[in-house]
Amino acid sequence: MMRGDGGALYVFRLGEMPARVFKVDIATGKRELWREIGLQDPSGVAGLTGFLVTPDGGAYAYEYAQHFSELYLVEGLK
Repeated sequence: MMRGDGGALYVFRLGEMPARVFKVDIATGKRELWREIGLQDPSGVAGLTGFLVTPDGGAYAYEYAQHFSELYLVEGLK
């Protein structure tokens, strides 16, 4: 995601949790940690799947996929 003035990119690695979002200055290539996004209950979450930031960098939104499954143990079958 680009900053509003086009001077920076906000980048993260897909599938990483907690996700570290870096701000990369396009002119210099300098990268700095901008936010670390973790979930209170990361059960079943592999990482962020999307990230958006407002042009001024004042607010952001993210999305993730969460997968649940159930395992059953059956004993005594004949």
